Amino acid sequence: MKVLLLNPPNIDSQYINRDLMGGLGVNITYRHKLAEKLLSYLKAHSIRLPVMSMVYSASVLARHHDVAVIDAANLELSIDETLKRVADEKPDWVLSTTSISALMEEAKLLGRIKEKVGATIGLMGDAATILSNEVMKKYPVDFIIKGDEPEFVIEKIIEAGGYKNISGVIHRDNGSVRDCGDPPTIMDLDSLPFPRWDLFPIHAYRYFPILRKTPFVPVLSTRGCPYGCIYCPYTSNQGLKYRYRSAQNVIDELVQIKTQHGIRAVQFRDPTFTLKKDRTAEICEGMIRNKLNLEWGCETRVDCLNEELIDRMVAAGLKGLNMGVESSDPEVIRNVKRGWIDPNHMRKMVEHLTRNGVRVAGFFILGLPGETRKTVQQTLELAVKLPLSYAEFKIATPFPGTPLFELAKKNNWIQDVQIEQYTSYTPSMRISDELDPDFLTASANRAYQSFYLRPTKILREVLSDSFFANMMGILLKN
Repeated sequence: MKVLLLNPPNIDSQYINRDLMGGLGVNITYRHKLAEKLLSYLKAHSIRLPVMSMVYSASVLARHHDVAVIDAANLELSIDETLKRVADEKPDWVLSTTSISALMEEAKLLGRIKEKVGATIGLMGDAATILSNEVMKKYPVDFIIKGDEPEFVIEKIIEAGGYKNISGVIHRDNGSVRDCGDPPTIMDLDSLPFPRWDLFPIHAYRYFPILRKTPFVPVLSTRGCPYGCIYCPYTSNQGLKYRYRSAQNVIDELVQIKTQHGIRAVQFRDPTFTLKKDRTAEICEGMIRNKLNLEWGCETRVDCLNEELIDRMVAAGLKGLNMGVESSDPEVIRNVKRGWIDPNHMRKMVEHLTRNGVRVAGFFILGLPGETRKTVQQTLELAVKLPLSYAEFKIATPFPGTPLFELAKKNNWIQDVQIEQYTSYTPSMRISDELDPDFLTASANRAYQSFYLRPTKILREVLSDSFFANMMGILLKN
């Protein structure tokens, strides 16, 4: 019995990020001026990340089953090329990742795959879970695995040779759609096998411009997030329960990917990598002790950093750090239950990181509850004032399954859910008359222009270590 895991091809001309744990510069709308088009192109093609739930699912299944992987999105395969590769594998089961904005087109593609190879078709991911009724009514999908921890659910399905009556599965039952309950939460993350990167096209992955070296792969050392920001889809599918791998387990994985695959750069995909500072320091000590010489990055909250920890991280090879800022307005931050961070501490930490050669990316969201045109302008001004290397400006999106979605429905901020607009860069709700879609789109475009098209910013970036060589490589590959 052969199992094929599929990351579908990009349905449109923009890169779709199916991994909900962030990512710098995806789904940017192509603009008109030459400089802006070049910026948009680079941002849309500079990051290539595998879906971590797919990586772990393949690794769990590969222990006892015949597994194949087609990462069509990151290999930039066309639909026809993807169909041919699937047919060549002759799979009995096809399990596919999903995205919010392209879900229905992906389900349509899975229908074509079922017709072509006759395999049992399953979808996994939060997007398919939330819109399961609509998907299963329109397309010949056999089952859906709920949430974002499908590894052991998939293993039970394959071992049982069927998907009915298994917790965490949605399937058809006598013409209706049946929900078999929530999947179990994986509490012991050390029980998971290390990723089987030999199954994946690691040559296609990169995290430019934050990290410059390749080969590159991501590492996931925690799951869940205790902060519960109402706009974040990650907590809706991973939960608020924070779970983490032991420091030694993480170090052992880093040693393995270095020695077996020659990996030179890694990005920790945890939403708050430094939540437990002592654990982070222990991982850093292990990287230094084993002389891994890895270039690495992470994402975290600035209030989970101090200068002593930053120094230890830099000594271990830290080169990039993503941080959420979202808004400069305290009321907006309180409205989304993010937790206010002292701007003085934020500036102090960013300055210390920058002085130590760390490239810092700040994430901002325009149009959150409580936002006004004035607070939008203040946020844009903050983005330029902070000594950031990079910035990303998203438009507040009420992803189905998040508290923001329920709040938006309650307040009539959304009239009709059009999932193709749920890209984080297209206005999909309206919280007030003054924050109309045209204003938010123009503000995001203006933010990118004011941040990136400063002559000093362009010169500093082009002259930075290995930027030009990496940029030319990306252009040639695409």
